[in-house]
Amino acid sequence: MYASQRHQKQKNPFKTLVFSGSVEAEAAQMFAAKKRVEQQRKELITLLKYAYGNEGVAEYRQCVKDVTEQRQREVYAQQEAKDAAVKATWIAILIGIAGWLISIIVKAVMNKG
Repeated sequence: MYASQRHQKQKNPFKTLVFSGSVEAEAAQMFAAKKRVEQQRKELITLLKYAYGNEGVAEYRQCVKDVTEQRQREVYAQQEAKDAAVKATWIAILIGIAGWLISIIVKAVMNKG
């Protein structure tokens, strides 16, 4: 729920500024969500300890670490792809303008000659 709210705020920051609620209410919601996640994490670790022992908890933490690293790599790759697309667009625009200018110069030289 809170992740989707953050996503919507990122999609339309103007709407957030115009229709924003009180800062205190948002802070309280964020704090409550953080505490719920912390509690759920503790409960999950406890269940894993009972079911699989300390080795299971270590394996779970390694899985969390692996997923986090993979997501970071994916975000980095997406940003690199976006940057490459922007650069390619600008290069295409500049080549188009250069070609247009060269054609104008060639026509002007041909007309004089």
